Amino acid sequence: MDVDYDKVTKVDEPLTLTDGSFEDWFVIERRVHDGRAWFERTGPHSSSLCLSSRIGNADIEGDAEEMLSIADAIKTRGAARHKRCAAKTTPDGVELWSPRNSIGRTLVPLSVADALAEEITQKLATPERSKGGEP
Repeated sequence: MDVDYDKVTKVDEPLTLTDGSFEDWFVIERRVHDGRAWFERTGPHSSSLCLSSRIGNADIEGDAEEMLSIADAIKTRGAARHKRCAAKTTPDGVELWSPRNSIGRTLVPLSVADALAEEITQKLATPERSKGGEP
């Protein structure tokens, strides 16, 4: 799916890294949400699943190595891009999105992104991963 680079959603609230539905799979989500799920019509014969936990229109997800790469991009004020998660530092904060599934990007302030990067590192960094090996 192509990303609409003009469509940016701003989120200024704490984010968290949660365990996904598979082993070694993680999702970036809102720290506080009500757990709602609903469908929104996107066309005459289509709809989209929406979740209150999402920070955009799609899950921003990946394995531990990809999430650590996102954390590193945030810490170094750089960028990282993987199939289902990406981050890019801009003058206004950090944009997060899923290159595969998002139709836009989500912009978070640096303070929110920095807290997320710290959480990712605390949850996922292991001595084996820092040496380039498997945990």
